Amino acid sequence: MGTAMAQADRADARLAARRPGPWRKWPGAPLGEVVERKLIRRARLGIIDHSVAARRIARIRVVPP
Repeated sequence: MGTAMAQADRADARLAARRPGPWRKWPGAPLGEVVERKLIRRARLGIIDHSVAARRIARIRVVPP
């Protein structure tokens, strides 16, 4: 039982050490498109609900070209 606890502790330490990568937006990329792409990705992965993503995308301000 002791080794299982040690393995669990090591796994917890590895998970706690992981940090998401830096969020980047290239200078020429429109912010709205970047945010929309991120929301679609989150919905596809199941991080957020599709309806939540759709509501947030609808709130993105559209600037005419």
